[in-house]
Amino acid sequence: MSAQAHSSGTSIKFLNHGPDIDSADMKNIFDRFFQEDPSHQHSSQSRGLGLSIVRSIMQLHGGRCRVESGGGLTCFHLGFPYRKAGGDAASSAGRQADTAHEFQKAR
Repeated sequence: MSAQAHSSGTSIKFLNHGPDIDSADMKNIFDRFFQEDPSHQHSSQSRGLGLSIVRSIMQLHGGRCRVESGGGLTCFHLGFPYRKAGGDAASSAGRQADTAHEFQKAR
């Protein structure tokens, strides 16, 4: 996992070593109930909801998610834009610090 701040937001990457995801499957990987491996369709441990939930959360935050796979490496990219609520990034960071402080006081 790695994270990087940019002028437009923050990106997070999750890397996974293993078998490549087929390009046809990557088109559907964020769909509800999609499972790349058909043998997991009746598994009690996997329902195919995890990545669709990720996509929904990203959309709620105005962000984006995508996946790349090849050469034994799969990378999930999450992009969170900076919010422009009430001003610049510095005021947003100040509100986040205030929220974190309030959370600590509540504990």
